[in-house]
Amino acid sequence: MTLISLHGRRIIVEVKPSIMTYEGRPATLVVLRDITARKQAEQQLAEANATLQREIAEHQRTAVALCQAKVAAEAATRAKSQFLANMSHELRTPMNGLLGMTELALDTELTPEQRDYLITVRDSGETLLGLVNDLLDLSTIDAGMLTLEPMPFTLRDCLAATLKPLAARAHQQGLEMAYAVHPEVLDRLVGDPRRLRQVLCKLVDNAIKFTAQGEVMVTVDTAVVTAAEHPAADPEPGIVMLHCAVRDTGIGIPAAKQALIFEAFTQADGSLTRQYGGSGLGLTIAAQLVERMGGQIRVESEKGRGSAFHVTLALGIQAPSEEVGRFAASAGVDGLPMLVVDDHVNRLYRTVQS
Repeated sequence: MTLISLHGRRIIVEVKPSIMTYEGRPATLVVLRDITARKQAEQQLAEANATLQREIAEHQRTAVALCQAKVAAEAATRAKSQFLANMSHELRTPMNGLLGMTELALDTELTPEQRDYLITVRDSGETLLGLVNDLLDLSTIDAGMLTLEPMPFTLRDCLAATLKPLAARAHQQGLEMAYAVHPEVLDRLVGDPRRLRQVLCKLVDNAIKFTAQGEVMVTVDTAVVTAAEHPAADPEPGIVMLHCAVRDTGIGIPAAKQALIFEAFTQADGSLTRQYGGSGLGLTIAAQLVERMGGQIRVESEKGRGSAFHVTLALGIQAPSEEVGRFAASAGVDGLPMLVVDDHVNRLYRTVQS
C-alpha cells in the first residue's frame, strides 16, 4: 500500500490486520510498517539483474560474432595465401622465359645501345623474380605449407654452392667476400640443405645490399651436444649445433630498430627502401625458416659499424665422431710444417681445408 506522509513524502507500507478482543468485544488490530527502503532496494536489484541479463546476452552474441569473424578471417587468410602462392607460380613461369630469352639475345651480335637495353631488361626481370620468390616463400609459410626434408648432405659443399654466385655479385660491388669453416666442424650432416641455403642466401644477400665498401664474412663453427643438453638431440647418433654468422661492414642497424627488421615489409628506415630497394621480406623469411627448423636467429649491430647475424641450428650427425679434425691437415702433408699466408685472418680455415 502506498501512502502520503504528513510531509508529502510517498511511502510504501506493509499492512498486517489481526483479529483480537478488546474490552470484551471483538476488534481488529492493523499494523502498518514502512517498507519503502526495502521496496526500493528490491527494485534496484531487479533492474541490476535485468541489466546483467542483457549484458550477458550481448556478450554471448558478441562471442558468437567474434568466433564467426575469426573463422571467416582464417578462411580469408588461407584463400589469400593460396591465391598468392598460385599467382606467384604463374608469374614465375613467364618471368623465367623472359630472362632466358634475354640471356640468349645478349649472346648475339648487338649494338652497344641494344645491349644496354637488354641488360636493363635482364636486371629488372631478376629483381622482379626475386620479389615474386619472396612473396611465394612468405605465402607458403603463412599458409602453413612449409615442409622440411631432412637428408644427408655435406656442409662444405653446401656452403660453396650457396656462396659462389653471391661472391660474384659482391665482387661486382667492389666488396671482399670470404667464408671460414672451423676445421673441427663435422662435414657430413643430416638436415634440410635447401632451407639452410635459403637462410644463408637471404642473410648474405641482405649484407651485400647494405654494404657499400669493405667485406662480407661468413663463419661456421659447431659444438656437439647430447640429448640431455638439447631437447632436439637423439642419443644415437646425436646432434651437432651449427652456428653460422654473417658479418658485414655496412650501414648497421640502430638498437631501437633491431626488433623491427624481422617483421614483414619492414626496414629499419623507410628511406632505405627507396635507396636500396627490396621488399623488406628477406630477413622475415630467414627468421621464420630458422624458427620452423627449430633454431634461433639474432642480430648484433651498431649504426655505421656493420652488422652480424647469428643463426644456430640443430642438425643430425651423419658420420661418427672420428671425422672430427680430418680437415685440420691433409694426408699429403700430415706431420710436415706448413706456412699459410693470407691478407684475411679469418680465411685461414678455408685455406687450410682446401
